[in-house]
Amino acid sequence: MIKATGVDDIPAELLKSLDEKTRLSLFQIISDMYEHGSLPSDFTQSKTITIPKKGNVTECSNYRTLALLSHASKILLGIVKNRLKRKIDENLDEDQFGFRSKKGTREAILALRQVLERRIDLGKDTYVAFVDLEKAFDKVDWELLFTTLRKTGIDWKDRRFILNLYKCQTTMIDINGCRKKAKIRQGVRQGCPLSPYLFNLFIEVAINEVKNKTKGITINGNQIHSIRFADDIALIADSEGNITQMLNCLDTILNKFKLKINAKKTKAMVVSKDDYHNINCNIHIKNERIQQVQEFCYLGSLITHDNRSNKEIRRRITLAKQAFEKKKNLLSNKNLSIHTRKKFIKTYIWSILLYGCETWTVGRYERDRLEAMEMWLWRRMTRTKWTERKRNETIMEEIEEKRNIMTSLMRRKVKLVGHLLRHNNFITNIIEGKVAGRRPRGRPRKSYLEDIYHLMGCTSYHQLKRAAMDRDEWLHRQGAAFRR
Repeated sequence: MIKATGVDDIPAELLKSLDEKTRLSLFQIISDMYEHGSLPSDFTQSKTITIPKKGNVTECSNYRTLALLSHASKILLGIVKNRLKRKIDENLDEDQFGFRSKKGTREAILALRQVLERRIDLGKDTYVAFVDLEKAFDKVDWELLFTTLRKTGIDWKDRRFILNLYKCQTTMIDINGCRKKAKIRQGVRQGCPLSPYLFNLFIEVAINEVKNKTKGITINGNQIHSIRFADDIALIADSEGNITQMLNCLDTILNKFKLKINAKKTKAMVVSKDDYHNINCNIHIKNERIQQVQEFCYLGSLITHDNRSNKEIRRRITLAKQAFEKKKNLLSNKNLSIHTRKKFIKTYIWSILLYGCETWTVGRYERDRLEAMEMWLWRRMTRTKWTERKRNETIMEEIEEKRNIMTSLMRRKVKLVGHLLRHNNFITNIIEGKVAGRRPRGRPRKSYLEDIYHLMGCTSYHQLKRAAMDRDEWLHRQGAAFRR
């Protein structure tokens, strides 16, 4: 498949197929551009096309715009990105998980779930506000962005390059062959490799100001105010008053940065061990009330008022079934070999079913549901009817398969936990840090790490961490556990 081209109509495949001599010539041209800071119009101009969304295609609001950049320009942009990445990363706090090395959505989801788990374990309520910023990437003020780059200590050559890239920026709007050029005056560039890093740095200044003026929750003596993935922000506080203050402070500071919170799409949640019907919160941004919800889909994973994983697992099963039904003619096509169909299912369906599974706390009921879903897939792949009264074991023998869904889930979970205990101080501090309070009476909930203790042959967190710090020992224990 050929990627869509920018205004120069040069496909990426052409650049990849260049011989050594032409590559050296291209490298020299790009080096001269960077040294002198002058960019050709093809590098600063994008092509904007429209893609229809769901709904009535005669309405403009049902279209999404997409900016296409020159593939040649992405070579230079990638080089500058690699130069800036480390410097920008040094200026970001650990609660920012977006577009950073060794961090991603699953780490952000796990961090939030672990904060909530630690507080629920001590019978404490947690107030979470899922903030929606109104067109955040499209409303970044360039003057404030360039000031932030200078204060951060970005090299003047890189700043000059970014300044020239932005101040000369235009787009060619192309709708059904009708073209018109437009000048762009705000926002980070869509589709540009630099944009997520520039946005992270821009928003970090505002978030740091909020942290200095408000109170979050305390773990091990450290304040945690938020979990973030770029502009997907979850604010965390220990009381209704503190979360209200935090939201209003963020709104005031963002106004100085010419950004705005969308109060209608921002949601509040009280995460508690108690029944949610007994807990109501009255949170306002200025005079507009924030809706309280019992569940919210954060970074693709369902966070609920009780911080359990059962609803998210049921939701994932439903999504996987819907995905299978959409491709049923392919996945149950007997003209394809069983081996090929199994590969399709494990690649396409399992990726939907097991998204975020590394963050789940799985009980016996959820385990049974997942294993039943696994058999549901194999039965439909082989077009086995229930009236045939075939045992599950018989079907597994026919397709030469074993029950692997839980093994795959636990492998992912063990791999992530080992990686985090070795490298991620932020999540490690959440897991092992002290939270003030006493555990209430009654049987405690199953913890996130309980399955890992049992699987890896550890009796305590300290033994588990000691094993994880030695990567070879961790891999040895992991191999032995899955051979049993």
